Amino acid sequence: MISGFFKNLLQIFAFACLLTAGYLNIIVIPENHTGLLVDATRGLQQPFLKPGYHWNWTGFIPFKWSLYSIDMNPPVVDFHFIQPLHYGRYMEEPKDFSIDLKLNIKYGLSEQSLLFFWNYLHKNISDYPKYLNDHIKLIIEFFILENYKTENDVAGLNPLLRQYFLPGGKFEMDWKTAFNEEDITLDHFDLARLQTPEATIYFDKLKNIGQVFQTLREASAERILADADAYKKRLNNQIELEKTEQFIEIMKKYPDIIKYYQIEKINPQASSVILLNDRVNENEIVKNSIKPSPAPMEKTGKKEPPQEAPGHIHPEESGKIEAIKK
Repeated sequence: MISGFFKNLLQIFAFACLLTAGYLNIIVIPENHTGLLVDATRGLQQPFLKPGYHWNWTGFIPFKWSLYSIDMNPPVVDFHFIQPLHYGRYMEEPKDFSIDLKLNIKYGLSEQSLLFFWNYLHKNISDYPKYLNDHIKLIIEFFILENYKTENDVAGLNPLLRQYFLPGGKFEMDWKTAFNEEDITLDHFDLARLQTPEATIYFDKLKNIGQVFQTLREASAERILADADAYKKRLNNQIELEKTEQFIEIMKKYPDIIKYYQIEKINPQASSVILLNDRVNENEIVKNSIKPSPAPMEKTGKKEPPQEAPGHIHPEESGKIEAIKK
């Protein structure tokens, strides 16, 4: 009976191993996708995996493989583009003086596209939509830069852009040139929205552009002065902090220095300072600091001769010529 129990246990264990092996080693690639299999030591594996089921032995080593499943025929992407006119960014409402357009774009990838993104994006292939978005923006910006050079061109921007995005027009040609190396095909696109500023309103606002620039200059000057004042305060605080840290270090090394500091704060005009040892008896300090008074003269009935000030000359001695001693 015991042998039968172990036999059943082994069968359960073997079945669990098969399930684990199937889960870890069977790869499923959905329809219209391509699988990029990356070994932890050997890197990207080729050929890429086609849609369907694939067996890949992991050897029960965790994190040995990484799998990227990329949609080769992604859904329609909404691309939104906004660019202000030359002086539009200085207006009170910059959005009212900006080129605003929206595109619906359908594109397709190839294995060459995946290989390019893998190398160009340094293995961060999931970031390729941002790369695509940035390059579409560059295509449109370059076209606007070529055709909008002076403010006189503002009136013709709307019809010019509508012509640019016609099927089979200039936009498709620029797409092929821009994404030739990436091999990204433009399957379909349409211009969902295009708004450009009214030229007459824009020119009317330009009449007061000098006053706007003056206001901006004044605001910039105030901001620069405020930043300079803040920087000066930070610098002074840093200097005070460093002085404090240095003073603390000196106090640790020379504890008696605090007495000099206290006297200097109490009487900044003091020219000399005498420090007394804390261990000296206070009575001795008081005793030594009081001068002894002169002994009183005995009462003899005679008046004390008045003390003369140093340098006093008696009247009878005036006119006397002292002998010159040699």
